[in-house]
Amino acid sequence: MEQEDLKKYQETVGKIKGILKYEVDLRKVFGPRLGKVQEALGIMESQMNDLAEDKVVEASGKEKSKVREVVNL
Repeated sequence: MEQEDLKKYQETVGKIKGILKYEVDLRKVFGPRLGKVQEALGIMESQMNDLAEDKVVEASGKEKSKVREVVNL
């Protein structure tokens, strides 16, 4: 992963984590689905961290399904 891409990724993750600090408000919007949102973000973050280390990343069908479900919320 290019250094510029890595920096942008890290900035984006920081912003997302900042938003997740408002858990009470997020629970009002997402309700019990907030856990699914957090899980999908965890999957994406883990894969991006692997890419940052130049590892090959291929999402499993289960991971794709979880992320797709959250995107469709």
